[in-house]
Amino acid sequence: MKTGTIIFLAVLGALVVLGLLGGLYLRRRVRRFSRMAFGTPDLLAGLARVETEAETTPRSLSGCDSILMPQILRDFPDFDPDMAKTYARRALEEHLTGKQEVRIHRVVFARYSPSAAQKTIVMQASAQYREEGRLTQRRYELQYTYLLQGKYGDAAAAANCPNCGGAIGFGQKQCPYCGTRMAVLLPGAWKFTDIREC
Repeated sequence: MKTGTIIFLAVLGALVVLGLLGGLYLRRRVRRFSRMAFGTPDLLAGLARVETEAETTPRSLSGCDSILMPQILRDFPDFDPDMAKTYARRALEEHLTGKQEVRIHRVVFARYSPSAAQKTIVMQASAQYREEGRLTQRRYELQYTYLLQGKYGDAAAAANCPNCGGAIGFGQKQCPYCGTRMAVLLPGAWKFTDIREC
């Protein structure tokens, strides 16, 4: 055998041995990392577990209940937040008809938009259901609006002050002209006007 061939085979053998040792070292490091990060020696199984947990963990919500409730109760003293959340759960379950294993985790008040024409409470809810064989988590936004009824059913609804006759806008508790306090709100009803994924 020629000397050049022997040197070539020796270098090739050394590279193969170094490659195997490097591969074993790298494999050991990957397993150690996977055990520390995911609790399993198999990196792919650990990544799959993280993806599954992300899909089955309830979505975070932007709840402002403690901030919004005083504002809502100022406009609607008889408002029952627990009942409103129960209605929200039912409305969302109805919206998700056709989905399997529907479960509503939480409902929170996210925003309150009072205006002269209407008052809207925006709620957020986290829902879970099975879709294409996989458990899925989604976040929904529900608009719960106080709508005027009867002759007040238009956007420019107003009542007249019993003292001075001035126009009092929807939801105002006192006359802006003479300061007389109103006893009741204009007649209306709460309805869900929009439900959408967010």
